[in-house]
Amino acid sequence: MDEQPNMSTLPIFIFILYLFQGILYGLQVNFLPITLRNKGLSLSFIGSLNLLALPWIFKSLWAPAIDLYCSIRSWLTITLTGILTCLFLVHLTQEGTLFSLITIILNIFSATHELVIGKILLRQLKDEQLKTASSYKVFAYKAGSLLGGGATIWISSVLELTNQVFLIMSAIYFALLFFTIFLIPENVLEKPEVMKTRDSQMVSCAVPEVKAKSFDFSGVSLFITNMSRGSKWMVTCLLVYKFASHSSHLLFTMALVDRGVKVSNIGLMSGVIGHVISLLVAMVIGIMLSQKRFSSMSILFCVSLLDVLSVLVQIFIVFSQNAAQVSTNTVFFSFCLQHIVLGAQAIPVFSITLMFCQREHSKYQTTQHSLYTTLDTLGSKFSSFIAGLMADFFGYAFGLCISFLASIAFLFLVVKGPKEREIERQHAKRE
Repeated sequence: MDEQPNMSTLPIFIFILYLFQGILYGLQVNFLPITLRNKGLSLSFIGSLNLLALPWIFKSLWAPAIDLYCSIRSWLTITLTGILTCLFLVHLTQEGTLFSLITIILNIFSATHELVIGKILLRQLKDEQLKTASSYKVFAYKAGSLLGGGATIWISSVLELTNQVFLIMSAIYFALLFFTIFLIPENVLEKPEVMKTRDSQMVSCAVPEVKAKSFDFSGVSLFITNMSRGSKWMVTCLLVYKFASHSSHLLFTMALVDRGVKVSNIGLMSGVIGHVISLLVAMVIGIMLSQKRFSSMSILFCVSLLDVLSVLVQIFIVFSQNAAQVSTNTVFFSFCLQHIVLGAQAIPVFSITLMFCQREHSKYQTTQHSLYTTLDTLGSKFSSFIAGLMADFFGYAFGLCISFLASIAFLFLVVKGPKEREIERQHAKRE
């Protein structure tokens, strides 16, 4: 039996898992808001949909269970089964309190699934492979978001398939579950030493030497009480960097809907063409990082400047007294600029995050990873919720101005942030 992870199968499998995570993300972030706004629902309600993703914020509470109990294949089976079941139930309800409850449960399984994928990355990849893995994640997420968001909006507006989307997704997830159970080799999911230990102890659902230890949250407390300067910067960056881009994206898109721009045109410009641009940018950034031509911090600096420019263009369009005379080309340019930012910022941030996580105690790497991704989720989900409230009470212009201030704050953070060599030195001491 091959003792090494199958490095030809692993990248493909990781890409597929993140692709499906991106599809779920696209459905909730792009497809539902535009569809509901087109039906006349308030911005506050649309923004509150992000609260259904609260499990992504609290997933650190059950992250230690993934470190302590069950094999990776068992966790993948549990989470994929839960996701496909919830998608089928959403298809049957599609409205009301039951819909909200099922969506919350769906996000519990999806958030747990994300933790399991992170555990595979941290266990199977070395330092030099993490930047490539970051590219896989971001590229797959954006491809999935394109399919679940823009492509779904565009197709459903033409073929009237809105009510069938979740049923189709449930069937696709069933195929992914079958693929995971029967076609993925064990050494792709587990390190050989972990497999041998589990087999020798005849235990099917745990790594024995870890399970024997008590279930606690010392990894969380260790992280909080011993944060380095780099870790503090990482926490602040994760809370801030998505607010500018995500809040401005929601406000700008909703403003266009309110001013009569066709949903199909928005889906084409932002959801399809914009995401293709974002994918291409993510691919270029991934190549640049893998070939070590630029550091993650230098890329973040350039992206933060583009972020400021992107929000300024959106403010110009929204502040325009005669918005009807703003050309389609200007709107399209704004979408393109924003998607360049979205495509370029995620890979370097995720790469630095993995660098921090892998240098912590191995028993708590999943917990550590969940803490960072939780902060990332806070910046994403609550930015949309807060943006919706601001727009309802103070108007689009005010909300975009707040987004502009957030983009300035992110630029300041990048300028004052630690160098990559400094990050490596600080965390190498803990190995």
